[in-house]
Amino acid sequence: MKLGNACWGYREMSLDNYIRATAGLGLKHIELSCENDYAYLSGDSTASEIEAVKRKLSEYGLLCEAVAAGNDFSVPDYHRELARVKRAIDVCARLEAAYLRVFAGFCKEEEITHNIWRQVVGSLQAAGSYAHSRGVILAVEVHGGITPAGDGRHFHRFGSLTTTGERLSRLISETACPAVRALYDPANFLAYGGVQPQAEYPLIEAQTAYVHLKDYQLSDGYYECAACGDGQVNWQAVMTQVSAFQGTVYIEYEQAEDVIFGTRRSLEFIKRFI
Repeated sequence: MKLGNACWGYREMSLDNYIRATAGLGLKHIELSCENDYAYLSGDSTASEIEAVKRKLSEYGLLCEAVAAGNDFSVPDYHRELARVKRAIDVCARLEAAYLRVFAGFCKEEEITHNIWRQVVGSLQAAGSYAHSRGVILAVEVHGGITPAGDGRHFHRFGSLTTTGERLSRLISETACPAVRALYDPANFLAYGGVQPQAEYPLIEAQTAYVHLKDYQLSDGYYECAACGDGQVNWQAVMTQVSAFQGTVYIEYEQAEDVIFGTRRSLEFIKRFI
């Protein structure tokens, strides 16, 4: 198992500072963002900009195996989302990154219809075919949706297309593309799907390309982001299962205001199991 740094918690930090922070944490693997609202890179990034990023990563001894895009294939304008993902695939190929994190979509699970399901499968097939042609693997993340709770502090988290192992596995199987796999995030199974991750992982284990690790703690009945070990995830069970995983496991501490502290705390905790 290799350890890396996931980009979401660093969304308020410049790329240079994120790279320095990752190296300062003693990590060798970094996930970069592309074609989303906080992206460091986009399909419009020039060849010189891409090369500058690669040089900066090399300077700090970092490897970028994974890029994270933002998309929703369940919306009516899914063609726009597909074009966005294809631009991110191109950036991946130019960076020589192996994986692109994508989402299936954020349709509430009780609103998933046959037509929406087929639309998402078709979008993943089209994106997967293009990714395969560019030497990139798509990793569909375990993720639900989020809405403000109304108190100004908390959020409702709800299940969606990929918040059970059965549904995510079926989605990937029906896509039937070797370039479409899963991104396992145990805490998201818990907070969005309301299911225990150790019960879901065996359903997607053979399809998993890479992993995000974080935690959620309960605050006034709502799940809030936490460092690994500070929340509700059963880490003994989770780490026993992923101990045989040969890919990269990315720490994804989500709170931007203390992201370096939270990432370091998470790393120290996870290293107890390695």
